[in-house]
Amino acid sequence: MKKTQITIGAILTSVIAIIVIGANLYNFQKLVQAKSTLKNLTNSNIELEENLNNTEAKYIKFKNDNQTELLKYSEKFNKILPSDEAITDFNREIENFSNSLHSLSNPIFLEKMTYGSSKKQEKINGLYIVPVSLSFQGTDKNFYKIIEYLESSGNLENESRLLEITKIAINWEGKEFEKSDIELYDFEINVNIYLYSSI
Repeated sequence: MKKTQITIGAILTSVIAIIVIGANLYNFQKLVQAKSTLKNLTNSNIELEENLNNTEAKYIKFKNDNQTELLKYSEKFNKILPSDEAITDFNREIENFSNSLHSLSNPIFLEKMTYGSSKKQEKINGLYIVPVSLSFQGTDKNFYKIIEYLESSGNLENESRLLEITKIAINWEGKEFEKSDIELYDFEINVNIYLYSSI
């Protein structure tokens, strides 16, 4: 009987040892799986943080690019439709354009610029007009180039002042230019230049 008790004790001890070892192996496998899952989650978290940082960097770049673009167009818009009369700028713009057209074989002269008083437009709040009379002497080719330039006003590309032509008067009796075959004509163009002021 003692031998049976030892055998039963040995069997019970072996069974308990097997159960403990099995449970520990099962828990060890769970621990390995948990570590693997934690590692995967950590890698995913790192990847998500990198994606978030990249997205934030792209957003900041987009925002800065958008601000730069907005500023660029805002500056252009302010040249096209300034908040004050900006008469000096308009004089310079017209003088520079007429000077760029002038040549000995195709002359043009800006003889006079006369400004009227600014008037508020009733239809659009904050919009004002300033009447301007431009007097030129030049060839018919340059007359058409001046008209084309004035008609392209308000263009974002060349940043020309927004205006409208209100009257054109031409004296088609040509005058000889410095003893040459070139005929010069007197022409006057009346325009309204625009400005925007919220006051």
